[in-house]
Amino acid sequence: MCQAQEQNNRTAAKNATPNATAADFITQKARQYLQPIENQLNQSLDKRLVATFTKLFLSILLFRNSKMSLLLSELGSFVAGYAHAPAGTKRMAAANR
Repeated sequence: MCQAQEQNNRTAAKNATPNATAADFITQKARQYLQPIENQLNQSLDKRLVATFTKLFLSILLFRNSKMSLLLSELGSFVAGYAHAPAGTKRMAAANR
């Protein structure tokens, strides 16, 4: 299994576009990491909650740094878009129940 994963990583590196950013790389790796978790969650939860979980995970991973903290309203805007920040905050509250 380890050899297959290394082969996939090498193939992905070869196929990476020159304009790929660090955020793209982190997003791709996070999606690979979350795939088995999403599959399990999809069996027991509504797919909208699973999508909210994934967006929340990626938002925290991409936008959190040591100098700035993330406010709940900021996370809501990352999950649902800036125009719908209150709705994104409500989605996160529903996912926590």
